[in-house]
Amino acid sequence: MVLCKGTTRAWCETVLTLPSTCLPAQLLQNSIIDNSFPQVTSVVYHEPIIGHGSFISGGVTGLVDLLDDGTVLKFPWPGIDEEYCRKCLCNESTIYTTLGSHDRLVRMIEYSNRGLRLQYMSNGNLKDYLGRNPDVSLSQKTRWASQAAEAVQLLHSHKLIHCDVKPSNFLVDRDLNLRIIDFAFSVSMDSSSWSCESPRFYLPRSQNGCASVASDIFALGCTIYQIMTGKIPLEGVASDEVERLYNMANFQDLVGVPYEALIRRCFLCQIHSAQEVHDWLQMFDPWGSRKII
Repeated sequence: MVLCKGTTRAWCETVLTLPSTCLPAQLLQNSIIDNSFPQVTSVVYHEPIIGHGSFISGGVTGLVDLLDDGTVLKFPWPGIDEEYCRKCLCNESTIYTTLGSHDRLVRMIEYSNRGLRLQYMSNGNLKDYLGRNPDVSLSQKTRWASQAAEAVQLLHSHKLIHCDVKPSNFLVDRDLNLRIIDFAFSVSMDSSSWSCESPRFYLPRSQNGCASVASDIFALGCTIYQIMTGKIPLEGVASDEVERLYNMANFQDLVGVPYEALIRRCFLCQIHSAQEVHDWLQMFDPWGSRKII
């Protein structure tokens, strides 16, 4: 999570919060490039950081500035963890290159020693957009759910697992379409790497459980829940209690939530692909009746 005290990057603190089953050494095996990352569980900086433009946000692997030319630059945190952050950015650039151009992606302009330069989306991320716009229509929410599924399926079709599907990792473009971002910890389906989603988006699994299509689908179901309700799963419940409840298969109550049956199937691992989620949204209305086409 990111805590910004004031309006400058000088007071930004980034702290990585993980489920207790996700160990730091296992998290840092996530790169599709190599497994030689240093062990880092948090990055906390109080000194002023020299940036490249107007500060937008900061995360675990870097900072994002808006440049004068209207693009954004994601660049690594300086200091002892800079090499680790650069490897994460390199991982992202590799995935952007692999995926190519697509409506569900922002455009990568270049990757250089400065960092990763990307297309700018002025509407920000979906989580914040939902917070600013609580009266979004159900038809628009359905469109977003479908586009989120399409974006996840895009990665899966290239044998990649996103590993951090959640509303803050979708940007909203000027036409209110979604574009998936943040591939810093994404992995190949052929790897045996861990994923460490936020606790409320984390599929319960054994200590030896690896990132998988199922873990992305579970997180996609949580994302659709937040799209439909404007709330995070188990809002108001402490993260450690969320983990305990999830391990007992006690998930968010879905009574009255649009696409209740679909979300429940994602929670219970009864949906086996993001394409299946997308197709469900095309075939059924929000209350489970088959659409008449």
